[in-house]
Amino acid sequence: MAEKKGFKECPFCNREVEEGLLRCPYCNRFYRLTAVNERNNKSTEEKSSGTLKTRFRLKAVVLFLFFLLIISLLFYFFSEQEETPLPKKNLLPQKLKSMIQSPQAIKEIRDGEVKKEGDSTNENGKENPEKVIEPITEPQKQEKDSVSETKVTETSKTEAFTHYKNGINFKKEGKWGLAGEEFSKSISLDPANAWAHHGLGRVYLQKGMDNEALKEFGEVIRINPKIAIANYYRGKIYQNKNDMENAIREFKKTIGIDSNFLWAHYRLGEIYKKKGEKDLAKKEFEIYENLKKANDRRIEN
Repeated sequence: MAEKKGFKECPFCNREVEEGLLRCPYCNRFYRLTAVNERNNKSTEEKSSGTLKTRFRLKAVVLFLFFLLIISLLFYFFSEQEETPLPKKNLLPQKLKSMIQSPQAIKEIRDGEVKKEGDSTNENGKENPEKVIEPITEPQKQEKDSVSETKVTETSKTEAFTHYKNGINFKKEGKWGLAGEEFSKSISLDPANAWAHHGLGRVYLQKGMDNEALKEFGEVIRINPKIAIANYYRGKIYQNKNDMENAIREFKKTIGIDSNFLWAHYRLGEIYKKKGEKDLAKKEFEIYENLKKANDRRIEN
């Protein structure tokens, strides 16, 4: 049957139906399933495309927010860690403050296990080595005198402190000549550093230059009278020179500054024993033994 304009033939019942209808009004069958499927597929594709676009946009937004969060955290972290640089004039005090002698070091100077210096034996004939820890400390402020009147800049103080530390290191390595050079350089830059004079005095003492050592330890006492170890070394030198009166005077000054300085008590006991003053010797040796026992208990704990 020929197709008529505006009509088509139903493929199932062979009746004429209007063109464009999807369902036959006579047999109620769909004869344009392909068209329906195409329309449905097109609708599904449009929906899927819209969904994909929406998901892509959401992911982009999430990634952008995550990126901003990471940047914010990094900025906060580094801004917190960043240290504000100090003015140049404050560099030296800040550097020294962290190295100031601790109370533990003071105790070890006073009653630590000691290194032999060749002039002292105990009552049993055994060596009594004497160990002194060189403190790294800030130079003391002094009253107006020839030392304090010398103009010392912050730069020269920094350099002086560097030479002082070098001297300490060389002394620990047994390089006494180099240590003496460094202590001398430190003193030339900052004459008010008592511990630099003390270090140089130790070098002279090691080399057997007793008079020079006495002078340097005397300079320590003049700059800072509270450094008991300087009086102690002066007492040792006088004791080695057999000048017992001056030795007693220096050891008593040491004890006057620090009554727990056990080796000053021991050396006083030696001198009194040599002079035949048994009661005084016994008293000093008893003090020495008590301090030594207390020190041993402290080390064990």
